[in-house]
Amino acid sequence: MKMKRALMYLSIALAIPLSAGYGQRIVQVPAGFGTIQSVILGDTTSTGARVDTNTVYVLHTDSLYILDGSFEPTFQVIMESDGKPGAMPHIILGVPSGGTVPDQAIRPHANFYAKGIWFSAEAELNSGEGTRVFRFQENGIKISLDSCIISDASQAGFRLDTENDVLVVKKCIIRDIGVVNGTGNGRAFDTRGNHVDSLIVTNCTIYNLASRVVRQGGGSIDYVYFDHNTVDNLGQGGFDLTQIGYLYFASNIIRNPEFLGNTDSTSSIIQYSMEDSASTPPIFRNNNIFTDTALVNAFPKTSTLTIYLPLNFDSTSSYYIRASGDSATNIDELVNFTKGPKSPVDVMLNYYSSSSSTPLPLDTVDEANFDFSYSHGYKSYSAALEGKPLGSLVWFGLPTAIQSNRLQQPVGYELSQNYPNPFNPTTRIEYSVPKSGYVSFKVYNVLGELVASLASGYLTAGVHEAVFDGRNLASGVYFYMLRAGDYSVARKMVLLK
Repeated sequence: MKMKRALMYLSIALAIPLSAGYGQRIVQVPAGFGTIQSVILGDTTSTGARVDTNTVYVLHTDSLYILDGSFEPTFQVIMESDGKPGAMPHIILGVPSGGTVPDQAIRPHANFYAKGIWFSAEAELNSGEGTRVFRFQENGIKISLDSCIISDASQAGFRLDTENDVLVVKKCIIRDIGVVNGTGNGRAFDTRGNHVDSLIVTNCTIYNLASRVVRQGGGSIDYVYFDHNTVDNLGQGGFDLTQIGYLYFASNIIRNPEFLGNTDSTSSIIQYSMEDSASTPPIFRNNNIFTDTALVNAFPKTSTLTIYLPLNFDSTSSYYIRASGDSATNIDELVNFTKGPKSPVDVMLNYYSSSSSTPLPLDTVDEANFDFSYSHGYKSYSAALEGKPLGSLVWFGLPTAIQSNRLQQPVGYELSQNYPNPFNPTTRIEYSVPKSGYVSFKVYNVLGELVASLASGYLTAGVHEAVFDGRNLASGVYFYMLRAGDYSVARKMVLLK
């Protein structure tokens, strides 16, 4: 009876999707100096309480927003572009009267959501830059960014300074972090030895980092999901992924990682270890990791200095790759992007030069027109799990793409059929949310029992994608259900082992 009742409820959901009808309070934020703080921090009642914690603060395209010092909200913030044609709203650091450039641009003490905004630690009037763009300031909070730019900081794009936090970054560009001077600064994500709940990075483009993508420095991360990302020009390394509960690392293209090379011939770009309590093996598959030939040929090789090209995977990750039978899915194909930063041969040679003490900058010439797509003639073009290109799909006009810098805004709710179907062990599910708000996306077995929660919480409007991993489940039929406002719909998928 329990099975029949569960299937009946799911059949009703499949047959009768309901339309959502809910509104959300909108507040327009004018461009200028200090308006982010004055409008958002000042949006209170006469008693000092927030008017509405679910308010969406809308910033305008082709507009510059100068912070009056760091922006440090102690309440949930939801921030979006107005979505009109034009350049993203750009937030930079301002220098308070009589003060100096602050260390951080955005310092949330509560959940922070943004879509279509350019955040940078660049200071006004070319007066320098802060050390970090985002810095977590409270335990157990979530920062979720969609279709944003994070740029121009001397140390890190994100610093996770507190415990049990969640960071979700999708369809974003993270670029121009750090100076190539050997200090170790220039990181996209810096966890500072803390325990992190989740780090989710998908369909992003990350380039021109003086150091590496992930720097832990101790601590642990329960869940890491790094999928369909394009990475280019990393100075000192790649990914420090130690004490990880679960790791999914797939469908990425990575050019010139650790372009400074290494004096240790056994060094590796990806350094991995599993949490002692973890039981699910990591996934490393369908990645292209390569270094330009000109860069390798230019590495110094003298009696006093010999530079080696690091290995792609360390011994631990290599073991799991072999054990899962995925060795052939990871390739090292040389790929030329349509228009990316040039190979940093001059930066590397200058770094090792005994006659130079001034670091050279990485290439940003005509950066606004960079294009990380590549020809369909490369193996990488169809080497992802589902036969799509490796790297961020934004550059190929595929479902998650942004066309002409204009945000993709769905006209209605939509739940797509998973692909592939049947699947083993992973499958992708795309769904559209036309309005920002609370979304629940869960997977059930035929008994109506919950087997996975793919999303549960606030999501910004847009096209989203989830990956369902059934490696620990039995073969059979499963149902995935999307709920948002008054809308509810479910679909069927088949796990076939």
